[in-house]
Amino acid sequence: MKNVYLFCTKIAVYLTELPVLILLWTAMRYNDRSEEVFKLYPLIFILSFAVIFILVYFFRMISVSRDEIRYLGIFSSRDSALITEGKTLVVKLLKHRKIRIELYDDAAREPAFEWMKAEDAVHRDVCVFRGKALGGSASAIDILALFSVPHDTAKRIAAGDAEYEDENLSVVSEKGNGSTEFKIKFKTTLI
Repeated sequence: MKNVYLFCTKIAVYLTELPVLILLWTAMRYNDRSEEVFKLYPLIFILSFAVIFILVYFFRMISVSRDEIRYLGIFSSRDSALITEGKTLVVKLLKHRKIRIELYDDAAREPAFEWMKAEDAVHRDVCVFRGKALGGSASAIDILALFSVPHDTAKRIAAGDAEYEDENLSVVSEKGNGSTEFKIKFKTTLI
């Protein structure tokens, strides 16, 4: 099944690798000159572990498929939510090539929490997934194309001046305050 992957970590964060890599390179270069019993191998091992740990620790992605949205990464929150009938996927294009993705469920159908009473839940949408990633209008067009929105219409929706509706979903976009937001309301569960 096709997915859209959105990277969540700024590339500048990985600049923290540079001091560790410089130390690792220096330790490897001068290892043969060491007169210790174990030479610099313990330091090389620890620095290699630090390089790998930094890469893995900061790695976070959001995966959007036709039936599920989830965080990926060992140290991420690992949140996930199913995209089913009656839910609304909100994609907001922010400044500086950032994108916010939220999935709302209609609380009137079934209360999201046990403590909510059915009469309290009327006309309340509950956010079941929230994430922020790196991406711009191209990522938004990819998300729309994932849900079978035609490419030309997806471009207009990402620009903030179009609507789209078919038997499976309806999309409404609006532009304001320097950002574009579009809502994908699912009429049926896509498989």
